[in-house]
Amino acid sequence: MSAEMNRERFAALTDAFGADLRRWPEAERDAARAFRKTQPALCEPLLAEADRLDFALDELAAFQPSAALRERILASAPQARRPLFSLGRLRRTAPWLAPGAGLAAACAAGAWLGVTASHTAETRMRADTVLVASADLSAGDPEDAGGL
Repeated sequence: MSAEMNRERFAALTDAFGADLRRWPEAERDAARAFRKTQPALCEPLLAEADRLDFALDELAAFQPSAALRERILASAPQARRPLFSLGRLRRTAPWLAPGAGLAAACAAGAWLGVTASHTAETRMRADTVLVASADLSAGDPEDAGGL
């Protein structure tokens, strides 16, 4: 059973489902019909507006553009840009380059890893040198530390 029908509920249902009560939820139809009979001054303007909107939407849904209009619209649409480089295009145009591209990528990764590892090792060596020097200074005579 539906909630009691009032103007707000009737307006909300009209907005959602249009002027044709057959499109409304079945549980709401009897209450809407009864409310419409008792309050025609409130309901009829709402239904008339919804009927105009229903008509306009039906007309719009039935519209079929001409072939010429469709072609003009498609011709004026922006074209998708092709990427500058794609592996798919590389495989189609020069399949012999694909293994070389993989090898080049592996070499670049190896070079990057070598540079990064050597930089890390050098940083550690410098840190160890600083720590050893610091330990030597703190273990020695305080008078010797002033000479540095």
